[in-house]
Amino acid sequence: MALLREKNKARKEITLLGHDSSCEEKRKRAFTIQALQGIWDCGKPICEADLQGRISPSNANNKIKRYVSAFSQNYQIDRYPFRVDHGMTLSEPRLIWTVPISQVEGLFNIMVDLLEGLKDWDKIYQGIAMSALTDIFRHVSTETIQVMFPKIIDQLLKLVRVDPTVNVSFRVVDICYRMIRLHSALSPDFVRLGMRVMKFCMKLAERKECCDLMPDLSHNIRSISVKIVDLLNRNCPKDKEAIFSILM
Repeated sequence: MALLREKNKARKEITLLGHDSSCEEKRKRAFTIQALQGIWDCGKPICEADLQGRISPSNANNKIKRYVSAFSQNYQIDRYPFRVDHGMTLSEPRLIWTVPISQVEGLFNIMVDLLEGLKDWDKIYQGIAMSALTDIFRHVSTETIQVMFPKIIDQLLKLVRVDPTVNVSFRVVDICYRMIRLHSALSPDFVRLGMRVMKFCMKLAERKECCDLMPDLSHNIRSISVKIVDLLNRNCPKDKEAIFSILM
């Protein structure tokens, strides 16, 4: 009994392994019977500094930065009038709105947050932002969208310039397509203001490094751009030359 007590005491005195343990200590203890039978420490929890520094805990040693959007942080503390419907199994999340979308106060400010959420590193929040924007375009009147349209285009252009990646460009082009498809009356305004966004995204998709590293996304940007051109050409036949300049 005394010998067993001594063994238990010695076992308790050994600290648990964690992220802060040295490599030498991990090599010594990683595959012992005691390590396999004992309780392993998962390391220190994710702290707020890690989130603010936008460093993934699993890749902390590699210092891989991942963008955490203000939208995702605000969504977690219920600052928006919508939540994900977890009963759905669609690839793109479906949202439950707590108030009618047409009656939401500060709608443009919410849209600015949603557009910023499109570049979040987490695909869950990208999908939520995309679904919320689609719901807004679907349920808000064309007149309301038309008033906000110049500011929306400015936000989209700012988004692709601040984060000029194929991923973000694909989502921006997709949002433009959904907006024009649901509000065909915006086509003349889009020809006048939205061409800057489309040309910027197309130039990015045509870059050799983008085509080599992400050929599928580059192809998707081009295919959605063709759909936008078809819509605009149908709605604004007089501006045919300006419309087809997107693809050149």
